[in-house]
Amino acid sequence: DVNWNRYGVSARATYKMVDVYAAFAIDKINNTPTALAGLFDSTASGLTIGADTYVTSKTLVSLRYDNMDAGGMLDQRISSSFIGVQAKHFLRANVAIFARNDFNLRQSEGGETAARNLRNAFFSGVDVTF
Repeated sequence: DVNWNRYGVSARATYKMVDVYAAFAIDKINNTPTALAGLFDSTASGLTIGADTYVTSKTLVSLRYDNMDAGGMLDQRISSSFIGVQAKHFLRANVAIFARNDFNLRQSEGGETAARNLRNAFFSGVDVTF
């Protein structure tokens, strides 16, 4: 039987108004069919490192690095690396407006997925926490 395991570790540190965090996860598919030998990468991993700080009592700015090392069929693997910046302003304790921009650190490679052809992505919206 094919089975899948995920292992991960994370950490967070806070000093005054700065919050720093990181997480690493690795996925491993075990007992893949022998017909896939040499064609399939059974390991994938992800890393995120970020920092948030309040610049006012209601405005948070963030910087984040994400790296996803894809597994799967070798001819279809799509790994990606992004740097993201965000500003979030809290209108109330549970309602905030935000603007975020993610920059692709790898060359635009074409293809059918955002990780292959995205240069940057801009998001804006409202966060509501219940």
